[in-house]
Amino acid sequence: MKSNAVSDVASTKSNSVLPLRETDRERSTPAATQSPAPAVQAGSSERAQKRSLEPLFNVLNTVGLSFIPPLVRLCRGESPRTQLRIVWRTLGVPLLAIAVFLFGWSRLSANIETSLGKIPGPTGAWAAAQTLWVDHKIEREKAQAFYVRQEKRNAEKLAEDPHAEIVVRKYTGKPTYIDQILTSLKTVFLGFLIATSVAVPLGILCGLSATFNAALNPLIQVFKPVSPLAWLPIVTMVVSALYVTSDPMFPKSFLISSITVALSRFGRRSSIRRSGSPRSIRICSTSPKCCNSSGRRNS
Repeated sequence: MKSNAVSDVASTKSNSVLPLRETDRERSTPAATQSPAPAVQAGSSERAQKRSLEPLFNVLNTVGLSFIPPLVRLCRGESPRTQLRIVWRTLGVPLLAIAVFLFGWSRLSANIETSLGKIPGPTGAWAAAQTLWVDHKIEREKAQAFYVRQEKRNAEKLAEDPHAEIVVRKYTGKPTYIDQILTSLKTVFLGFLIATSVAVPLGILCGLSATFNAALNPLIQVFKPVSPLAWLPIVTMVVSALYVTSDPMFPKSFLISSITVALSRFGRRSSIRRSGSPRSIRICSTSPKCCNSSGRRNS
């Protein structure tokens, strides 16, 4: 009897526990099956956000702002120690080098005396830059006042005689330091554009045709090491003799400088090596470490 009672009690307990365990399993199973879904969605959205930022990071790296992507990744909590090392290498080291350079410049300039006086230090150069900027703004104000006066005179002239001939003159004031910087940038850009438009097609032809490469390569090797200072008087004579017009589209000095830059860069734009079949070409940079002797790109 006792054994039957014990077995009845055990069966009762097991029956009362089993529904609870099955209920707990039923309650826990949906949570287990549903819990990975938000995590997967969060991971996929994070990966998509990373992929969406990669083109922007590539642009920043191309334009020289390579310290911004690791800062963004650091703010997002992606590998903090790795991003800190990258920030130190791309931002901290250059700033430290600039600080050391400025300190050495200021210390050395104070001890160097020339016939024209002391060499200006960083503070003197900064003061001179501020003066040049003020001169630029004053010159721009003069130019604006000149055009206002000219427009006023032309309006008065048209009021007196509607058929009067109106002549618009350009401001002929002295170019400022900022104007000269912009002129230099435009000159160099045009020179690189001319050199690229001429050198790249010739380089492709050299890569496609061994005969064309054999004919043109000696000329390129001869003209490539010529200094721009050697090209300048030759280009000046040629442009002065051929570019003669009463209404020039470009100033003669601008053309001379642009062509000189183009000739100095001609032959340095790209190096095209043959590899395999005659139609297979490889365009590499001018660095000798770019390609090996077989024409394959080094890793």
